[in-house]
Amino acid sequence: MGVVGSLRVLFVIIVCKAASTGGEALPTDCICPQRSRFSSLEVKCTNRGLTTVPENIPPETVLLHLYHNRIRSVTYLPPLLKLYTLDLSNNLIESVSWGSFCNLPNLRLLEFKSNRITSVRLGTCIARTQLTSVDLSYNRITSLSERDFGVPRIKAMVLLHQNTFRCDCNLRWLITKLKCLQNLWLTGTYFNNAENFYPQPKQRRQEHDEEYQTI
Repeated sequence: MGVVGSLRVLFVIIVCKAASTGGEALPTDCICPQRSRFSSLEVKCTNRGLTTVPENIPPETVLLHLYHNRIRSVTYLPPLLKLYTLDLSNNLIESVSWGSFCNLPNLRLLEFKSNRITSVRLGTCIARTQLTSVDLSYNRITSLSERDFGVPRIKAMVLLHQNTFRCDCNLRWLITKLKCLQNLWLTGTYFNNAENFYPQPKQRRQEHDEEYQTI
């Protein structure tokens, strides 16, 4: 093998190594087949100190639990056509690639509780998902425009309490939609059906919570 051939081989090795270290590999013991009521694949990697969403998530995954880690940014989510639940709560997430949710057409439950998110772009891919519940409570969101919220396409129940909202022009649409700002669970409210923006009845909230706990 000549000098040129040797350099080509060396270049390929370097490129492959760099590509393989772009993210954390998914630990094999995080995969729990047929443990959910869906009789399908669950991936549970909690309290692992992960700093990124792991690579090599099985494409048939239905439940993906990555809560209680140290993930700071969600830069990419692979195509997971069967994914129903994505739980990224209790991390250190500051930024999210909202366009990645276009890869999750079956997503119903999205958990971002207790992170450091400052902005939301639910409108980016909301029409390509089946979202029914989004938890963005206990973050650092200060403002939320109608477009960012995904109005009028969003039909999900959205939790936004314990965020540090400031009263600005971006929130005027929300104040106008509500009969009384005190009914809003920015101090603890569910939004149900974004076309109406009225708090969800207590009974329906309890039914949803009970259903979620069974997953």
